[in-house]
Amino acid sequence: MKRIGILGAGTWGMALARMLTVSGNDVLVWSAIEKEIDSLSTTRKHPNLPQMKIPDELRFTKSIEEVCKDKDILLFAVPSVFVRSTAAKARPYVADGQIIVDVAKGIEPDTLYTMTEILADELGKEGGPKGVRLVALSGPTHAEEVAIDLPTTIVSASKDAEAAAFVQEVFTNNVMRVYTNDDIKGVELSGAMKNVIALGVGISTGLGYGDNARAALITRGIAEIARLGVAMGCNVHTFYIQRIRTPVKEKINAQLPANFAIESAARCPSVYFSFSLSGLTEILLSASRFSTSSSVMSCRMSLSTSFNSFLFSFITVTPLSWMFLGGKREVVLMPSLLVNHKISNHHYQRNGQSYIKLGEC
Repeated sequence: MKRIGILGAGTWGMALARMLTVSGNDVLVWSAIEKEIDSLSTTRKHPNLPQMKIPDELRFTKSIEEVCKDKDILLFAVPSVFVRSTAAKARPYVADGQIIVDVAKGIEPDTLYTMTEILADELGKEGGPKGVRLVALSGPTHAEEVAIDLPTTIVSASKDAEAAAFVQEVFTNNVMRVYTNDDIKGVELSGAMKNVIALGVGISTGLGYGDNARAALITRGIAEIARLGVAMGCNVHTFYIQRIRTPVKEKINAQLPANFAIESAARCPSVYFSFSLSGLTEILLSASRFSTSSSVMSCRMSLSTSFNSFLFSFITVTPLSWMFLGGKREVVLMPSLLVNHKISNHHYQRNGQSYIKLGEC
């Protein structure tokens, strides 16, 4: 059992608080809004997470000192605009060497700091703790799904490998798979900048544009995020290729043509593939990989046609749908419709069906 203090009682903070409590941890939640603490502790319901029941074991406090003292992990789950002010309030009570996890996404307008950089700056001021260990927890994780135990994946990113691994251990359970990554700035940039692209995609959809426009915005958005990240000293593989450290050193390296784009491995393992099919259209492929231990659930392609363009989507297959070829576990794509695409070196036949290999682990 780990002692965890959570600062912030919004949907994401409370979804994680519940999950960590159910996993057997001692969780204490603080909010700057006292009425919010009163309501949550009394009703055991969050107004924006109606399907979630707050466990009786989950405790609340109005004291920021209490939530910070004697904790294995401090989790900052306040909105990005309040990260600095909350860190300033907590500074006198944070212990030296404390592991601090931030789950907010964003970039501070005046300083252009990421959230963990804000924490480092604010906690590093006079009277603050020494040697805090900062971790960014980021991923394709909607609070409303985590709140009801739907499977998801997330990345524990830190320059401190031991701290990242510790957070990975604490947050991993039957429904959440945690990966680690040492490119913390790349992870945080991905988490912040993808929101800009998402807004653009939403505007495009609202204007009545179709799949082609959405795929183009996502694909070019990833390219722009990658350029920015590299210019800021991040690892380019954070943005394009699945390269994630785990205790068993699993990795998937997708190797397709240059216009084959993968959403940030840091924010993965949701991955987005976009490429041109016979010059007709841009195709958006998306998949979510869920796994337990070293076994990974793969995905199968389904085909639909819309406005003379092809839209492929992955559907998760359970429990496993790995193709075992040549003694290696290989991720494969179907159907044979893609056989004429210029990636022939990735094609092979099995039982009369043409497959395209994405990678192996």
